[in-house]
Amino acid sequence: MKGRYNEIMNNIQVTEEMHDRIMRKIDETDFNTETTNRSSYHQYRRIISIAACLAIICIGIIGGKLIFNNEENLVEQVVPDIVEYNSIAELSQNAGFEISEVKNVSFSIEKTTYTLYWGELAEITYSNDEEELVYRKAVGNEDISGNYNEYYLEKKCKIDDYEVTIKGDMNGYTLAVWQKNSYSYSLEFSKSVSEIEILDIIKNLN
Repeated sequence: MKGRYNEIMNNIQVTEEMHDRIMRKIDETDFNTETTNRSSYHQYRRIISIAACLAIICIGIIGGKLIFNNEENLVEQVVPDIVEYNSIAELSQNAGFEISEVKNVSFSIEKTTYTLYWGELAEITYSNDEEELVYRKAVGNEDISGNYNEYYLEKKCKIDDYEVTIKGDMNGYTLAVWQKNSYSYSLEFSKSVSEIEILDIIKNLN
């Protein structure tokens, strides 16, 4: 726990504005003693107040968005244990297993995001202003999609020696979950796609 705390604290950035507020508070505080007992008591209260302010600021930083630079990589840590990487190679290395890019995406990809959750769930998000596709992989045999809604249509399809469950409605399918070789997978589309399209994407994943 102590090591995790130090890791987070080492990555905190205090902005110039934040620094000025802290220093202004300290400058406004009178630390001079007038009498031994009474002044010591009030000085103690002032110090405690400042310490409390600093603690609140630090908690706010930890709870918010932490950004830190490494000479080799730029890593954006949204919250502790959820980390974005610059490439699929970095994502695979830190996840401890290989994850492949999705092929045959039906829409034009404008942005690709590589995210690792809690050091064990790898996610690639492909998106543009109108559509999004989220691909996940993790060790195990559970549903890792994070989507537990009920669907009008649910169908089980066979691909080679494993089974894929696709979910959607009369317009098509938006979710697929499956397990293969001790790994769990999921694909989630923001817009409905056909059964042929979603199965074709899965077949082309290594």
